[in-house]
Amino acid sequence: MKRIAILIIVAFATLSAEAQDEMIFSHYIMNPVLINPAASGFNNEHNFLVHYKNQWTGFDGAPRTVGLNYNGPIGEKLGFGAFASNENAANLSRFRGLLSYAFKFKINDLKGSLGLSTEFKRLSLNASVLNNGLYKPGDNIAEQSLAGQSYFDATMGAYGVYMDKFIFSVAMPNLIQARLSDIAGNSTTRGGLRYFNVMMGLKQQVGAVKIEPSLFFQKMIDAPFRVDLNLKGSFLNERVIGAVGYRAGTGGGIGVMVGTKINGLTFAYSYDYGMQRFQQYSGGAHELTIGYSIDQKKLVSKPEMK
Repeated sequence: MKRIAILIIVAFATLSAEAQDEMIFSHYIMNPVLINPAASGFNNEHNFLVHYKNQWTGFDGAPRTVGLNYNGPIGEKLGFGAFASNENAANLSRFRGLLSYAFKFKINDLKGSLGLSTEFKRLSLNASVLNNGLYKPGDNIAEQSLAGQSYFDATMGAYGVYMDKFIFSVAMPNLIQARLSDIAGNSTTRGGLRYFNVMMGLKQQVGAVKIEPSLFFQKMIDAPFRVDLNLKGSFLNERVIGAVGYRAGTGGGIGVMVGTKINGLTFAYSYDYGMQRFQQYSGGAHELTIGYSIDQKKLVSKPEMK
């Protein structure tokens, strides 16, 4: 009857170990706030977004993640964001909630922003495990796992656009990763620069089409260095958006995305197909984003000159 205890320990260790999945959503090429708190309110729009991702489709208990996101400006110099997500994988559930703060500035042709986010994470075992045939009443590990583990974390970042063409983003997640509680009832704090992600892009106008190639680099401890090569295109004032991407360094993968922005409404769908061996048993990953944006200028009415 020790097997369920071993499974719980392995599962908790896998999902909580060194933030191996810091970037859940891949729609960062449309919403950079997903990877960098400094992008909060950068474009002077109030953005309300709903994200959904289903990974490894075809497997029982495959990860499903739902996220709610708001970010917008506070005056001319500040940005604010709030994000909450819940992920379910088999009998495990992870909640993440964070607040983002950004300071915007402009130096000649450079529009930049510095940001910080504070985050609360909670990993717990679903009560449905009590109905598992491997569970034995009185199993302390299983019952304590229902209470879960809680963490506090922080991320710093810088984001900017130079000459309205060159885009850069640098973020350093998991700067603190302080464990508020764990199964054993101990408390630990881990810090230091152990993870980072960098994105670089270039906006170009080719006839009636806007082209935006970009590179994304991500380093996580005890994980392969990840590189994403993306190419996004849009025309008719972003009424039609399309993108293709290739991921290297984590087994490889390809992805396609289609989307649109009309009168403040945003819709984007992407499909990712991995090149790992187990992909033959999986239907890939599906991701969906639905949102609405309000320009700050429309909310601020200026008095008429007399």
